[in-house]
Amino acid sequence: MRVLGVDPGTISCGYGVVDDSFNFKAITYGAIKCKQRSPMGERLLQIFNKLNEVIKEYSPDVIAVESPFVKDNPKTAIAIGKAQAVVLLVAAQNGLECYEYPPRLIKQIVSNYGDADKSQMQKVVKMLLNLDEIPEPNDAADGLAIAMTHLQESQVNRFKNYTK
Repeated sequence: MRVLGVDPGTISCGYGVVDDSFNFKAITYGAIKCKQRSPMGERLLQIFNKLNEVIKEYSPDVIAVESPFVKDNPKTAIAIGKAQAVVLLVAAQNGLECYEYPPRLIKQIVSNYGDADKSQMQKVVKMLLNLDEIPEPNDAADGLAIAMTHLQESQVNRFKNYTK
């Protein structure tokens, strides 16, 4: 199974494609950088177009996206929600299922620590995917972590169904 993981954001939208053939393998990763002062519609269109390019080039089987959360700034959560909506639209347009995971669960599954910070997550992702370098920017590492979360959850669910 090949998963496109997306860390939604309207300034920097991280993505990573991970394949689970034998071991997890990073296929590609990066971040869609949008100009902070450009109109929201232009940023969302840029995210939409780039994710469609990634899907066309790397043919994921599913998409996994981090669900938005409200910490201290509801305005930020709304912007993240808009980027997440673009991910859901891209998935539907391409006939792909899209799974949502909360940030704390992603951290718990990938690092075994639900309060891991960005730097810790980057280091764990590098180690688990046997990458030569820490994935930069941290949004790209988050995209990879989201993809790995879905792969882990899929394996657990397959095992549960197999043992019934």
